[in-house]
Amino acid sequence: MPFPFITLQYGERQRLRELSKPVEVYDLQLAVGNALNGLLPLQPAKNVFKVGIEEDNASAVDVYENDYDATHTVLTTDVVLIVERISITDLSYVMANTVSNMIYLKKTRKLSTVTNGLTVDILRLFGQHLTDLTLDGPLHDVKLYDILAIFTKLRCLIIENPYHGWVHDLLNADARNIKLLFYGEDNCFENIFSFIPADLLQLLNKNCKISVTCQNPCNETFQTQVERISAYLGPIFTINTTSVSLPFFMVELHYLANPDTPEASSRMLLTQFVSRALLEAQGLGNTSIQS
Repeated sequence: MPFPFITLQYGERQRLRELSKPVEVYDLQLAVGNALNGLLPLQPAKNVFKVGIEEDNASAVDVYENDYDATHTVLTTDVVLIVERISITDLSYVMANTVSNMIYLKKTRKLSTVTNGLTVDILRLFGQHLTDLTLDGPLHDVKLYDILAIFTKLRCLIIENPYHGWVHDLLNADARNIKLLFYGEDNCFENIFSFIPADLLQLLNKNCKISVTCQNPCNETFQTQVERISAYLGPIFTINTTSVSLPFFMVELHYLANPDTPEASSRMLLTQFVSRALLEAQGLGNTSIQS
């Protein structure tokens, strides 16, 4: 329902204006439309492409007009920054500071931050428009279900590590049409493959594209790793080495080339597992394992 600002007495409106933070005043302006009597002076606001916030000085930020050109700016009450993208190195420190009073986060589309101190309440500050989220560090108090429940428009999620039951959480959140990347190089087989293959297939059938790096502490060959994963996933999955674009479960595998020679070197290959049924529906069958 519309904000009942006009039902307040004029003095009450003025008092509300005085007690409100700059971002709250801007929100009030959006809510009341042209009924601004008692809300003056107006809170100026400015659209900016990106803001970068460092933990050593949370009262000043780097304001970007594009991907490269930044101006170090001290925040004041003169203008609220409406931020499209934001990068924060210490989210808990920033949210406890005055910076959150001057930066309007409800229209932010891309957020990059750390997980240390991250809570569900902090994530809710960013509203419903977030489409891209990058989290640096392991998840602690926030789970995948929480993230997708808050950001219903999310299309790209980049986090460090999967955890036991991560696929189950994605299903409970009805994840669909999303790219999910686990970038941590210490992701163990047990945490990655802590799901029922049929559950993973459900995610792929909802157009999820999932990529993960899997550690290889025993220096297994590339083919041994692929065969172990294929055996776990079972016959409902197959390896896609075609040019056909399908929802996938991509695993980055590391191995030693020429391990018994002085020229042994570390190599990496990506292996894309897809729904066998979807691939065969394209008129293509199973492909051989590359070595």
